[in-house]
Amino acid sequence: MTFANRREFLRASGAVALSAAVPADLLAQSVATTLPSGSAWDPGSVRHLLPTVSDSRILIKASFKAPLPSAPTLRIDESSVSGG
Repeated sequence: MTFANRREFLRASGAVALSAAVPADLLAQSVATTLPSGSAWDPGSVRHLLPTVSDSRILIKASFKAPLPSAPTLRIDESSVSGG
């Protein structure tokens, strides 16, 4: 990355320093604020979902609060895909 001048360098480095000083809790969104009211979403044992999308496929990496006894299954409407 190249900086055009000193002012842009100072602005970028100041932003990095400020973001490092802000506690992560202030930047995190709670589930209650990201879901519409009356939503039927139940996260269950899911801790994180990390989607990756390309022009031809969707990859979803998931982490769980505890080990699962078998591979998880993603269900969308009538379709099911087994993880593994």
